[in-house]
Amino acid sequence: MAPTGAQALLGAWRAPRARAIVSKPTHATHRRRTATPATLVLPFRSEPFVGSPSASFVRRDFFCEGSNMRNTSVNGGATRSSMTTGVPRLLAAAPIISISDELGRHVEDLRRLAPASDATTALTLYRDKLTQAIQKARHLELFVTAEQAAIVLGKSVSMITYLCRTGALAAKKVGGTWHIDRVDLERMRAIDQEEKRAG
Repeated sequence: MAPTGAQALLGAWRAPRARAIVSKPTHATHRRRTATPATLVLPFRSEPFVGSPSASFVRRDFFCEGSNMRNTSVNGGATRSSMTTGVPRLLAAAPIISISDELGRHVEDLRRLAPASDATTALTLYRDKLTQAIQKARHLELFVTAEQAAIVLGKSVSMITYLCRTGALAAKKVGGTWHIDRVDLERMRAIDQEEKRAG
C-alpha cells in the first residue's frame, strides 16, 4: 500500500533529524582524535627517562647542584677534596636539606604515578644516599678530632687538648676522644690569621 500524505510528511520530517543525530557522535569523535591530550604519560621501563617530556620536572643539573654544594666551602673559596688537605669545610646544612626535601617530594610523586618505573628506582636510590650522607654529616662534619684541629691550626696535639680542657676551644670528650666544635675551630683559626697579619 502506498503511504498516505500524512505518512510521507512524517517520514520526511523524521529523516533529517535521524541524519543530524547520527552526525553528532562522528563530529565529536573527530574532535577527540585531533585534540591535544590533557595529561602526559610517565615513562616506564621501555622508554628513556632523561629527555622525556613527562620527566621535565626533574632538572638535568639537579644532582650536579647538590654535588657542587657539598664540595664548596662556606666562604666561597676554592673547593677541596679532603679535609686533611686544607681547612675543613663547614657543612652547608640548609641548602642540602632543602635539596633532600625536594628530591623526597619527586620520589613520592613518582611512587604514586609510576611505582614500577626506572625513574622511581633511580630517584629513590639517590634520595636514600643523600639521607645517609646528611645523617653521617651531623656526626662527622660538625665536630673534628684533636689531630685534625692540630693540622688546621698548625699547633701540636697536646696544645689542642690543653685548649679543650681550659675551654678555649668548644669541645666535649666522648669515649676518651675530644670532639671539637668546627664552628669554634673556624673562629680560632680566623683569630690566628688576623694576629699573624697584624704581626
